[in-house]
Amino acid sequence: MKTNTTARANRPTRRLGLIGRRAAEVDCPWKAAGLCRGLSLSEDDGRMICTCAVELMAPSPDRVLETFTDLGLSDEQIGRYFHIPTRCVTALRRPV
Repeated sequence: MKTNTTARANRPTRRLGLIGRRAAEVDCPWKAAGLCRGLSLSEDDGRMICTCAVELMAPSPDRVLETFTDLGLSDEQIGRYFHIPTRCVTALRRPV
């Protein structure tokens, strides 16, 4: 696996289309790699959600979030686990 060093963090990051942790919060690494279609309007409740977050947590994103929350993980930690921005996790969790 190739590694490079970023000027800011000065630590190795993977070059698989997935970016280091700091850069991942700026934009979705799945979208940057061409694997995500971006934001989508949820037909059920009218929320804007990240399509890749829903696909990564399929078939039931709500249950996945509930399970990870029961295990004590925050939105930031769940986002880091799935390599998606924290805002995508928060958007899935947000009530109508």
